[in-house]
Amino acid sequence: MLRNSLSIEEIFDEWNHAVDLKDVDPGVLARALNEVEEVQIDKKLTSEQINGFFAHLSMQDTKLKTLRFCGLDLSHVKTDDLTKAVIKLEEVGLISSSLTTQQVTDILRNIVNKNTKIKKKNIKQQIKNTHFLLR
Repeated sequence: MLRNSLSIEEIFDEWNHAVDLKDVDPGVLARALNEVEEVQIDKKLTSEQINGFFAHLSMQDTKLKTLRFCGLDLSHVKTDDLTKAVIKLEEVGLISSSLTTQQVTDILRNIVNKNTKIKKKNIKQQIKNTHFLLR
């Protein structure tokens, strides 16, 4: 039975060899990640790939419900794109993602205003030397 929830690692593990995601076209990666229900990435991506993913997710309908990014620098992502993308999801995990204070504030503002589908969130990172955990 084909399932609609694969991690990037599972997709590439099927090929049984290491794949450097940095070489994947940003547009192709953004569209592919929005076609599955769950994405977990702790591999290095380029700034262009990350920005393309969040820009695409912020503007398009998505099948994506769960997003877990660990160790990716998201500080360069436009706050508006990041917020619009994240509030579409049911579960979000942004661990050690170098979010800016403005990015976190906008995400939290949308949660407080109930302008989100988020049911479960885990934002853990360092903001100005202060550890921040939201659950």
